[in-house]
Amino acid sequence: MSQGSPQPAQATPQEASQPQSVRRQPDINAYSASWNRPLKQFSLFFLGAAFTAASIGVSRRSVVRRQRDSFPKFYSSNTVGPQEGANSEGAVLGAHALGLATLNVSSFAVMLVGGLSWAFDLSSVEELRTKTRAALQRPGGEVSPEDEKEFEQMMDNLMAKLGMDKASVQSAGEGDKKDEAKK
Repeated sequence: MSQGSPQPAQATPQEASQPQSVRRQPDINAYSASWNRPLKQFSLFFLGAAFTAASIGVSRRSVVRRQRDSFPKFYSSNTVGPQEGANSEGAVLGAHALGLATLNVSSFAVMLVGGLSWAFDLSSVEELRTKTRAALQRPGGEVSPEDEKEFEQMMDNLMAKLGMDKASVQSAGEGDKKDEAKK
């Protein structure tokens, strides 16, 4: 045998007694840790959905009660008596409607925030700040002079096709500035 070839490792008596394929049990903690973040994000969405369902139920019950109260009683007169002054129930009805609308909108807003946090992979306000700062500080906001010249040429060609000349557009812009200065 040559010295460069690897020699097979001899198995110890302990290794020989163990079966060749050892099945490892999955790490439950690692699996559950990977689901903690999405569940935390999605829990706000589910909370908003439950809150929305509850507010719709409350609103529906209120509307049905108002409709039921508007029907005349069986032993009541069908003639309408003279109305004295303004109907005082209008303000109460308006306040009640405003409260129900606020409840519905706020419950939908909670559901919307939960869905957006899951969609954009956000779990806290600090993560939102970090991602916003990173997006605002991306390079590429500078415009090169070559691009500026190309844009000017493109606009000159467009204005020529439309029958406009550069001097008339500039003089009209200067006239507007003079009118603003006079005011």
